[in-house]
Amino acid sequence: MDTKHTPGPWKIIEVTSDTASGPTPYPRAIAGSVTVAELPERSPLCMMEERAANACLIAAAPELLSAAQDVVKMLDMGQWTTSQYSRLVELAKACAKATTPNT
Repeated sequence: MDTKHTPGPWKIIEVTSDTASGPTPYPRAIAGSVTVAELPERSPLCMMEERAANACLIAAAPELLSAAQDVVKMLDMGQWTTSQYSRLVELAKACAKATTPNT
């Protein structure tokens, strides 16, 4: 399937910016050397823990999309085979990546 987004895998790195209050770390999602998303502090309402969780979800997006598309295809076929089961395992891994830092 053709995609229009930056191909995965994506991962999270921590970068630091200089702010008026000093160096501030924040998460960045990258694909190789390409920055996919940055989550710098813009509001005190979005705490670092929440930004880190958002970054995990962003980094898992390509795997989640791919695995979910495959599962939808399998559901449309109305049957599950042993080889198709491996895609469910990949979906579970992508879900874990979306909710766990640095997986």
